[in-house]
Amino acid sequence: MWGNADARSDFQKTLCDCCIVHIGFCRGDLLNDNFDTLVIRLLVESLLDMFDEPPWILTNPSGSVDRFIEDLTKEVGPRFIVLDSIGAAFKCESLGDIQRIKLFIESRIFGPSQKLLDCTVLEGL
Repeated sequence: MWGNADARSDFQKTLCDCCIVHIGFCRGDLLNDNFDTLVIRLLVESLLDMFDEPPWILTNPSGSVDRFIEDLTKEVGPRFIVLDSIGAAFKCESLGDIQRIKLFIESRIFGPSQKLLDCTVLEGL
């Protein structure tokens, strides 16, 4: 992507040095499971194969994804994480598009303790 390695910025060098971690979601994964619990479990499963000796964070993961990623980065350096098919994780026969978007926003943008009180903005989509 950036041909001349000597001309790369520090940010570009960091990106080029990152390992890619791919996690995939199945239909309905996040309808019943806690986002943090599921994503941490999937990350640990994907990351374990990358190390001969697992780093401490993989055997003692934090309670939140944010904290887990922060601790992981401090311990082993940056990783590029691909969340594949995250939309499928919110799919269910009984939920329409608006309800799935609302559920995603509530679970990831606002966090589990907050809910969208008014979904009228989403209804215009």
